[in-house]
Amino acid sequence: MDRIDRAVDTSTEGDVTELSARYQKLATELDRAATDFASAAAAAGESPPARFMVTVRAYRQQGADLIELTASRRKLMAEYSAHFEQLNTPREEVAGSRVEHLRRVVARQSLVRLTSDLDDFAAVTSSLSPPTTVDSSTFDTLGASEGALAQT
Repeated sequence: MDRIDRAVDTSTEGDVTELSARYQKLATELDRAATDFASAAAAAGESPPARFMVTVRAYRQQGADLIELTASRRKLMAEYSAHFEQLNTPREEVAGSRVEHLRRVVARQSLVRLTSDLDDFAAVTSSLSPPTTVDSSTFDTLGASEGALAQT
């Protein structure tokens, strides 16, 4: 009976087909042991306990029912998981497309800003003439333009 208890307790682990086959083997051994016990009691002049064989068969059936319930639970959990994944996939696709759109917007804004900073830098550098005619305000403007470009 302990081996049957262990088989039922471990039915949540491993392959259900293998566990069912092992349980059937153990149930057959239990029936044989119960029959041998009842025969030995009768041979000794004692009657087996009342409803002994009925109780043993009911115990065996409860174990089989629990293993079947475990198999059903596994199947339902797998179906639920598959269904949940089907529901979740469109959300992930929408979220992925939204993130991609956001990346493109940020990239465009960065390019616009970089273009503007480069245009400002080009305007400042085009006004430069030979070093002999450069005044200090031109260097200040050039430095500010380089700083804006470096921040981009």
